[in-house]
Amino acid sequence: MPDILNECLYELKWLLKMQMKDGSVCHKLTSMRHANFVMPSEDKRQFILFPPSSMAAADFAAVMALASRVYAVYEADFSRTALEAARRAWTWLEDHPGFIGFENPEGCNTGGYEDTDDRDERLWAAAELYRATADETYLEEAERLYAVLEQEGKDMVSMGWGNVTGFAGWCMLEESLCRGGERHGTEGRQEAELQQKYRAAFAAEADRITALSRKSGYGAALEAREYEWGSNMIILNRAMILGTAYRLVPEDRYIKCAAGQMDYILGVLFPE
Repeated sequence: MPDILNECLYELKWLLKMQMKDGSVCHKLTSMRHANFVMPSEDKRQFILFPPSSMAAADFAAVMALASRVYAVYEADFSRTALEAARRAWTWLEDHPGFIGFENPEGCNTGGYEDTDDRDERLWAAAELYRATADETYLEEAERLYAVLEQEGKDMVSMGWGNVTGFAGWCMLEESLCRGGERHGTEGRQEAELQQKYRAAFAAEADRITALSRKSGYGAALEAREYEWGSNMIILNRAMILGTAYRLVPEDRYIKCAAGQMDYILGVLFPE
């Protein structure tokens, strides 16, 4: 097993502990207040398991379905456990079709990561479960959710914690991305239609990002209002979108702009 997968497996096994017997998934596990600046082993605050949310259940279903595929050749028992957990989370979501959000209780100041919409998480979960099982029921739900969110003007290739539509796109375009944009022609009609929508969405966003970067003296693909807490995440997510577009449509401007975002993050060494 590659070292990176061994490291991820440790956390994935922990994540399984966040799922309750009914299939729901707790939103987070933290102390009530942020720890002081001490080593983790010195943080003695009591940890609290906070209530489930529909976002957590959908994200969990997506992650575990993906993990079931990745680890099938390395940890067969875990692969089966992960897929079973993903299915249980999805069943819970089906039984709870309405949005179940999360807000910190009074006195808690750890990151709440509140959301107002779980349909992007459900889209990702449906896409990953389709990939893991080949059950077209999941594909139909992914197609339905994509159409609804697109109609509402949602960013369909986002990779931020508040919008995970881009991860669903990676899932649907997985084989094309691995083959450098080549389309292998084995998809069903419905799958091919969703893939084509995602191809167009990634290309359109990559075009917008490259145009945005040209407005910056540093080549940073950020609006003025986006220089905020977590802005490096925005930059790096956009670099990944550019890299994705380049794998699908190998235009140099995409990869050059992606490299420019890394220059912004890491700095540039100019020759003397």
